[in-house]
Amino acid sequence: MAKPQTPFSIVAPGSLGLNTKSASLDLGPLWATDVKNAVIATDGTIAAREGWQQTFETPLSGEPDVKSIHEYIDSSGNRRIIFAAGNKIYENENNPVDVTGTIPEPTDDNWKFVTFNNKCLGVQKDHCLIRKEDGGDFEEVNTDKACSSPYEILSAWGRVWIVSNNKQTIFYSDLLQEDTFNGGSSGLLDMQTVWSRGTDEIVALAEFNNLLVVMGRRQVVLFQGADNPNQDLAIVDIITNIGCIARDSVQNVGPDVLFLSEDGVISLARNLETGSLPISNVTENVSNSLALIIRSENTDNIKSVYNIEDGYYLITFPTSNRVYYLSFRYLTDQDRETEDISVKARISKPRITFWTDITPTSFHYTQDGRILLGKEGVIGRYDGYLDNGEEYDFEMKTGWFSGEGEIGTTKKIFKQASHVIRAGFSVVLVFEWYYDYQAVGYDSGVREIEANAAPSEYGIAEYGLSEYTANNFVSTLVYNMSGSGKTFRLGYKARIAGSNLELQRTELFMKTGKINRRAR
Repeated sequence: MAKPQTPFSIVAPGSLGLNTKSASLDLGPLWATDVKNAVIATDGTIAAREGWQQTFETPLSGEPDVKSIHEYIDSSGNRRIIFAAGNKIYENENNPVDVTGTIPEPTDDNWKFVTFNNKCLGVQKDHCLIRKEDGGDFEEVNTDKACSSPYEILSAWGRVWIVSNNKQTIFYSDLLQEDTFNGGSSGLLDMQTVWSRGTDEIVALAEFNNLLVVMGRRQVVLFQGADNPNQDLAIVDIITNIGCIARDSVQNVGPDVLFLSEDGVISLARNLETGSLPISNVTENVSNSLALIIRSENTDNIKSVYNIEDGYYLITFPTSNRVYYLSFRYLTDQDRETEDISVKARISKPRITFWTDITPTSFHYTQDGRILLGKEGVIGRYDGYLDNGEEYDFEMKTGWFSGEGEIGTTKKIFKQASHVIRAGFSVVLVFEWYYDYQAVGYDSGVREIEANAAPSEYGIAEYGLSEYTANNFVSTLVYNMSGSGKTFRLGYKARIAGSNLELQRTELFMKTGKINRRAR
């Protein structure tokens, strides 16, 4: 009698996100060891990212990179998109108007803009503080204090906080006065008297839980009393084992602040809650691959954004053609070593993927929930499933796994795979399988989801038409398999050409047998 086939079910393959640090281990099929252009969908499955569409038709002359984007709310409550490219500043993402105005001619576009007291203020290194009010152009702010080229700015507690070009001094303005840094309740903070480990330099400022956060390259200092700095400003904590390397990597993420260090993306809140040793690196699962990318990038070009509605953080590395995606909607609990190596702690980390090809040069999340992208000569809107009309690739490989119990100790001969996929029209899915840690796939199969056709009598495309919209069909794709091994992993590839794709479930059917061992 033929031995019956044993089913092996995998719900949401790859949905725990990318783990390159442990890719050679028996991670299991819920982890991904390779992934491209993926996100974590609203139901927790892994899915293709969306694409982008340019918001105005004719690119700016010379197609310069758009390196900074800001949404300015003016005195009438109007929302104005401000962006910088080609050493000019523009307003309106649909019909750009040059609002560079009378400021000294810019030599770069890495402006940081903030809204303060119904005005738009901007700084970048080696440039003066600039200001725009309502529908006017930008102008230089003639301050009464010698801070001629601030490169960092924070609008908080009714004041403007700027970092001078010596990277040691923070000037804070009088209340509601962006041009008054001498007199009134204005003042300064000299960080040279604060650093706890020799010299350092200020990279970024942030507000966190009503604390002023000063991020150096090698340490982070937290101050209380910033609402009355002349009398109450005092050190709360100094985190001495980590620092920030990129000003525009800093994002307030709900009750947390994320920033990029030399080791990866760091959670400020987790460091404060669990102690500063070990460092709370939320990208630890990809720290080996991310570290190489960090070292190859000009830190001025590293930009980030946080999508409040969908709970994800993006950070772009244009030189390496990489965007790292961190989903905080779904977290994964993992063991973490403490100072006592015999004790393990459980911490939650975001699920991570990375994107290629889209490669923004800046980001902004608008009040109405849109993500805008800086591109070559245009503004892009993150939307749809084409990259400005072009198709792009989705790929994912699971971690290696051998199964549980008796299955895990036996040789497996695979006969068939059945995949439940949520997708739009005409998505071609390539399924690959690998055995025993071989880098090259043993074999592959190709199936197309033809949601505009009748269901196949062979079960290759069966749809729940009454349950889902025309752009979100659920299909079952069946592949015949071959080969055998003790340990295996799965791979999925698709060309995204205007339709979504989510990997819901994979069912493997196999025969098992004892592994032959030579007598000793």
